Amino acid sequence: MTAHGFPCNRVRRNPRRAARRVRREPRRAGGSRGFTLVEILVAIVLVSFGVLGFAGLLEVIGSTEAEQTWRAKALFCAQERMEELAFAFVSGEAVTAEGREDLEYGPYRGMRREWNVSDSGLFEGLLQVDVACAYPWKGARKSVGLSTLVFPQGDGTE
Repeated sequence: MTAHGFPCNRVRRNPRRAARRVRREPRRAGGSRGFTLVEILVAIVLVSFGVLGFAGLLEVIGSTEAEQTWRAKALFCAQERMEELAFAFVSGEAVTAEGREDLEYGPYRGMRREWNVSDSGLFEGLLQVDVACAYPWKGARKSVGLSTLVFPQGDGTE
């Protein structure tokens, strides 16, 4: 019996009729089941924008990495000259007050080093040493500089 008090009728299904029923997917408005040419073209355009954007990003990353390599080399170049000057002052060797050298060989090839030694103005005998190293970048020169204070053992300037 059902909830309304009617007797339950057993539903009989004909197995032949059930086999004939094929479940079909709802048809699209155009009647086809695949992608349209417009959808494929839009997908290709979107993917190509993504690939081109990624290629541009790789170019920017490569350029930045190359410039940072030059900058690091320039810092080492300036630091090397700074240490040479500091050692000369501590050991009492004669040092030129200012100078410039173009480096044509070795790891710093293509760079230009410049240095200047002057009174610091803070204490008597205390010297300020400035070293700059310029490197070529895209047709121009970029420069990196270091500065320190040195108290020489003797009169180290010429």
